[in-house]
Amino acid sequence: MNTDIIRDWILITPEGALAVVLSTVVMYLLFLVASRIIGARMFTGLTSFDMSAALIFGAIVGRATLGPGPTLTAGVIAFLTLLILQGALGVFAHSGGARIVNNRPILLVAGTRVLEDAMSRTRITRAELQSKMRLAGIQSIDQISAVILEPTGAISVLRSDCLIDHGLIDDVIGREQIPRHLVRWTEEAGTI
Repeated sequence: MNTDIIRDWILITPEGALAVVLSTVVMYLLFLVASRIIGARMFTGLTSFDMSAALIFGAIVGRATLGPGPTLTAGVIAFLTLLILQGALGVFAHSGGARIVNNRPILLVAGTRVLEDAMSRTRITRAELQSKMRLAGIQSIDQISAVILEPTGAISVLRSDCLIDHGLIDDVIGREQIPRHLVRWTEEAGTI
């Protein structure tokens, strides 16, 4: 058995380990910046084109973080670095940095009116919107109070058969465009 091959596959130099950590941090920060620029649209349902792009991004990020000769140790270091970064980001977001880290929800439909400027800004197509409404069981635009693009990229469809507690939409960009008769504006309807 050739131990050199096994050693080369498993081990990494200290300089190589540092390079893996630095490249993982840089790629992670680049991804965060891209997700802030592109917004929640980046996380909506994937089309076949989006899936292809995600696979290509993954290959680029993997290659960039692991270096020219990926090893098991390099993979473990990159994985642990990502876990630490994700944990640190979660602590930062929980301790008051949520506005910096997370996108805000955006109103796409107010009552029966599709907000074309919001659709354009978030790059959500009419076909994607209609698909989400159908998936929510909407049969007529009259059944909608609001449609919101969430920070996660999910699209929430709020039905008009029940008033929206104003506390549920306090952070939504464009909430003032929802017809007042569709929102419960009372003290009992506070934030969660």
